[in-house]
Amino acid sequence: MVKPIPNKLLNQRISDAWRRSKRRGHYFPPPRDPGRKIYKEEFMMKKWVEQNGICALTGEKMAIETQQDDVASWDRIDSDGTYMEYKNVQWVCDWANKMKGNATKEEGLRRAKVFIEYQNRCK
Repeated sequence: MVKPIPNKLLNQRISDAWRRSKRRGHYFPPPRDPGRKIYKEEFMMKKWVEQNGICALTGEKMAIETQQDDVASWDRIDSDGTYMEYKNVQWVCDWANKMKGNATKEEGLRRAKVFIEYQNRCK
């Protein structure tokens, strides 16, 4: 059974998603909106259990302590989409999310391949 994600981390990721959504002009339940509790339970917790605490990009177990690079991060699969579509969100390691940036999964893989090939040539 997957270890539950702490409420503090969930609330932090909800606040992050709200700020990003606001910047992009996408809807997300604002602070103190009852929709936030539903979102947390029906989107974030359900997806966490569905993924068994495993990063959707790396296949590695995610940390739930905020000071670690592999801490769980809430990601939009399609960066042009919203956090409000269940099929467009996933839990990923923070470092993998930063590396992916706004790229698609395919573009992120292409970039990683270029990085690795270049580093191997520089040895």
